[in-house]
Amino acid sequence: MNKLACLLPSWISKASAHQRRGRAGRVQPGTRWLRARAAGKQQVREFELVRGRAHTRKKSWIVSFDGVNNLDEARKIVGSAVLVKARDRPEIEDDEFYSLDLVGMRVIVKF
Repeated sequence: MNKLACLLPSWISKASAHQRRGRAGRVQPGTRWLRARAAGKQQVREFELVRGRAHTRKKSWIVSFDGVNNLDEARKIVGSAVLVKARDRPEIEDDEFYSLDLVGMRVIVKF
């Protein structure tokens, strides 16, 4: 199996980031992968996440990666998708779902 096959993109809504402020708005350090398109090709690079937290007013995260030590290095990874293993995704409330977890579910519309 391809090493990347078990990685999932982790997207959250603005509301979810706001709800997680303080409680679970911080993510655990560890290995992450950044997926970006460069020169017309998709590239995936491995990074060590030092720390991260949800930005309370924007649909974004504030993160620190090992080896990204200045603004020029940070600009190179702006817009990259952060890939995480499913078990490393931030906790969510009981009434929240990751959109990826809903793929393939049957939908019933009631009137």
